[in-house]
This record gives sequence, structure tokens and C-alpha cells, in this order.
Amino acid sequence: MSDELSPSDRAHGSSFVAHPSDPLFVEQLRLGPLWNFVYLVGSRAAGEAIVIDPGAEVEPVLERAAALGLRAVAVVATHFHTDHTAGLEALVRRTGAEVLIHHEDEAGLRRHYGGPLRAVADEERLRLGDHAVALWHAPGHTPGSQWVVADGAVFTGDALMVGCVGRTGSEPEAAERMWWTMSDRLPRLPAATLLYPGHDYGPEPVSTVERERERNPALRAGSLQEFCALLTG
Repeated sequence: MSDELSPSDRAHGSSFVAHPSDPLFVEQLRLGPLWNFVYLVGSRAAGEAIVIDPGAEVEPVLERAAALGLRAVAVVATHFHTDHTAGLEALVRRTGAEVLIHHEDEAGLRRHYGGPLRAVADEERLRLGDHAVALWHAPGHTPGSQWVVADGAVFTGDALMVGCVGRTGSEPEAAERMWWTMSDRLPRLPAATLLYPGHDYGPEPVSTVERERERNPALRAGSLQEFCALLTG
């Protein structure tokens, strides 16, 4: 599997994450004026997929799922911001998929989404065919930001972009919580883990944990003070 996309592929790319019998299929769609990445992550053997961070443009996501023969069984929001969740209502209405958001972001999501959802806790799991998909609490950008972790891949939303750490939130201790995410959560991932961000803001659309630690000194900071200085400097 190649994790590099050419410039012409940046708005629409796909790849496979290794699995012994049923590779996990990852479809990356760049949609909307903010160049959001929406993901279809699926098991072709099971014919099932989860959708990660559906913005306002839902039709391209549904068209790709249909073309790939995948049924959306869950929708995961990495955080509550509208550019990542504006399509929830339409997607749920069309597919009946379950919406999953971390419980600390439920109130924020409820300001603009009134449909059914399940508020989850740290490290809850869901099944996708033979695959276990874990939801890791990764606060800092919002109180309930979460990463989706499965089969050698991590979907980081706006907490960690390719080439930079995401913007910290306005809530108290947001910087401290972002530091915890980068100093506790990130090191738990193997170096070769593919990193799929929430926006196409970096030099390439997909990276690895190792590459981001090499190029981003904030991810190698030894203290909160050093981390904050690198973010603001």
C-alpha cells in the first residue's frame, strides 16, 4: 500500500490499511471551502463502513459508499465543530447510521444537531467487520475531541494536522489538555501509524506518526512550558 498521493489525487484518494484477511479500506474525500477531509473507512468483506466527520456536502460521501458497495453503519465526529458535523442530520436520515461523539462534546454538538446520537467515553470500541475501531479521547482542540484508531491508522480531526498541532480551544486548561494529548496519546501509537488529518492544510494529505514527530518540534517537547513556547513561537 502506498500512503503518498499525487497532487492530482489530493481531493479524492483511497488506500488500504494492512489486515491479514480483510484490508481496511480508507477513502479520503476533500470537501468544502475549508478543505475538510471526510473519511469512509470500510470493510469490503462485511460491506460496512463508518463515516468520519461529515461536513455539509453529504452527497459525494453517499455516492462513494454506494460505488464501493459499503453501507454506513456509524458516523464518528472527532469533535463538535460545524465544518465536521453539518452533514450529520442528512447522513442519519439517509442511512440510519448511529452518531458517536465523545461525551464532553455532546453539549456543543447539541447546539446545531438535534438528532439521535450516542455519547461515548475514552477507548470505547466498535466493530467494523473483523476490525476493532477504538475511540481515543484527545482533548485540546475541543474538550471532547477524539481520535479514531484502527489497524495501523489514526484519524486525528483538528487536534493534529500534517505539519502542525491544531489550534487549542478557548476553554480553561485547553493548552494543558492538548499537551496531554500529544505527550500521552501520541506516543502510544507505533511510528509507522498512518495519520489522517481533518483538513488538507499540510504539505501532503497523509503522513505517519514518525514523520510528524521528526518535523514538528512541539511533538518532541519535554514539558508543558516547552510545548506552549513552541506553539506560540
